[in-house]
Amino acid sequence: AGSTQEWRDYIIQLSEQFRIFSLRDLTAASSRVLLLTRELKFNKEQVKQTIQASIILAETMGVKVEEAARRLTLFLDTGYSRGLAALGLQINRVTVEETAQAEGLDKSWNEMNRAERAAISLKVVMQQLEAQIADACRIVETFDGQMRELDAAQKTAMITICKNTGVFTLAWKRVKTFFVTKIV
Repeated sequence: AGSTQEWRDYIIQLSEQFRIFSLRDLTAASSRVLLLTRELKFNKEQVKQTIQASIILAETMGVKVEEAARRLTLFLDTGYSRGLAALGLQINRVTVEETAQAEGLDKSWNEMNRAERAAISLKVVMQQLEAQIADACRIVETFDGQMRELDAAQKTAMITICKNTGVFTLAWKRVKTFFVTKIV
């Protein structure tokens, strides 16, 4: 479902669109989604929708994006909806069955295969998130959103600086040496 470079570019695009999350947070959430949706036979667009839904849930509910991704992929895979209810979505197996029937798939939850359930479940999630998408775009305009954006930018900058200069590695070696000599 795409090359590594395509996903890196997509994550960078997301970091520009959803500035309250660091590049590291978006990468971790995207990796989780890619890993957990592999067996659901999602195409590239469905994976992107799942990542975007995770971001919107995290942004509007104030949770970590990786946690929102975990809860969403758990629902898509198993139908366990309690985690999504805590994020403000009212989805369960019955709503998925109703949507499947409206789409012309006349099967119950148990009759659908894993890929069918996941695809219909994602469709229900995206329908319910339509109202939250506008809110997610306005969060950056609030004071809290600006503070979260600043924090995310700082995290991304620190990771970049540490990678490029080796400062983190050097500092870690010094801390480790200090504790080892104190213990011995």
